Amino acid sequence: MSHSFQVPDDLYTEIATYAARHGQSPDLLLMDLVKEGVEQLKQTDSMAALRKIPYDPAHDPLAPFIGAFDSGNKAAFVQSVLQQAADEGYRPV
Repeated sequence: MSHSFQVPDDLYTEIATYAARHGQSPDLLLMDLVKEGVEQLKQTDSMAALRKIPYDPAHDPLAPFIGAFDSGNKAAFVQSVLQQAADEGYRPV
């Protein structure tokens, strides 16, 4: 079974030029591009299905930490983490 698609001349020229540089025919290159595009569509669809699952913090072990740290001022954040580690007896080696 085969199908044909209409491709604008400028796009075909780009495909043919790229294919020639890589020792491929334009038809084989286009088929590879279409196969890769279909795989990406499948992955996108499966990721979209994952995003439809509602977030439930009861099932998220990290939920208690969301918003617990203000990382707006990164230098101050790092300093506070280092200070907390020092207060708990951690000493760098």
